[in-house]
Amino acid sequence: MIPRLKPTFSSKDLLRALLQMHACDLDTFARRFARERGFSEGLFFSSARAALLAFLESRGIRNREVILPAYTCVVVANAVVQSGNRPVFVDCGEGDFLVRGEDLLRKVSGKTAAVIPTALFGFPVAPPSFSSLPKSILRILDFAHFVPPAGKGPPHGKSTAFWSFNHGKPLSTVFGGILGCSNPEFAERVRHIRNRFPARPLRHFLNRLSYAACSLPAFTRSLFPLTRSLTSADGLLASLTHYFDPNTINIPEKSLEQPGRFEAALGVSQLNRITGIVKRRKVLYEKYYTALSDLRNVTVWHLPPDAWPSHFPMLVPNRNRFIRQMIRRGIDVGTLFPYVVPLLPAYRDRSQEDYPHARRLAAEIVNLPLLHDLTDEEVSRILEAVRRAVRD
Repeated sequence: MIPRLKPTFSSKDLLRALLQMHACDLDTFARRFARERGFSEGLFFSSARAALLAFLESRGIRNREVILPAYTCVVVANAVVQSGNRPVFVDCGEGDFLVRGEDLLRKVSGKTAAVIPTALFGFPVAPPSFSSLPKSILRILDFAHFVPPAGKGPPHGKSTAFWSFNHGKPLSTVFGGILGCSNPEFAERVRHIRNRFPARPLRHFLNRLSYAACSLPAFTRSLFPLTRSLTSADGLLASLTHYFDPNTINIPEKSLEQPGRFEAALGVSQLNRITGIVKRRKVLYEKYYTALSDLRNVTVWHLPPDAWPSHFPMLVPNRNRFIRQMIRRGIDVGTLFPYVVPLLPAYRDRSQEDYPHARRLAAEIVNLPLLHDLTDEEVSRILEAVRRAVRD
């Protein structure tokens, strides 16, 4: 079976990281990664949500409003709430998965402290009205899905950005996140807050090392059917892929630990391969789009020139049936965010809106495998499986 995600690191990367982790400065990876994307400062965290939480605390933001998409990863909203602030949600544009600038601006009030535009699936966030925001409002770019090659980062002015590095992202360091900014004073404040996080217990390091080592064979074509079964909702290892509770708003303790030098060293070992990885994903996306854009009852999105895709999203009318058909043909298909954040039970009393465009995405969106190591034969197999699944 062809998996839809897998680690970007190799066994050689793991060995190199183990040998070099004690000599690796905690922020070496983050600093180089951020500078290659236009930010002078980069700090490594145990998770992206921890990076966001530390940044909001460093700016003294509490009891304010933070605007973010309704269709996004729930952990971003959870970090906003945990920071002592109130998330204000914006629906996607009609027929799109990005928030429109004019819709975002309509949510701005005297209580707004920050906005978090999201480069979902690697599509850039630069709405025409973005520059119209009052200067007092912070721009925090959610780049968890957006990793351009070195030197290809978009203009970001005085914005701050954060990235995430689990197996579902363009680059994997097992876990971890980076905060990028261009103000040394703010960076030092954030570093001071991060350094107050509790030290990681040895058992957590061993767990992550084991997870990293096991993930390499687990995502091979031959073993992935077993992995998929074990990590499904009712599988024996379901907890490995269950990253939030829809009924509660919290951040797991492991996400607020000191980041690990092992993950930082694993990132350093892959820095020179990032450009090749993301360029290959872009080629694959364009192949998919060319082959599938004429299918009836299916929505796919043209790739802007400045996009660097992490996923290939599609809207299909009967998602569960489509997924079953694809699995039967040996292709794993994901749903990524099968929810609208403000409509989750934990957030339902925080908003009275309906978010119709986000609801459609949550109900119909799928994403195809966009692995950088897909062969041409596998790409053809995926495309033929999609055509048959849509037709059957």
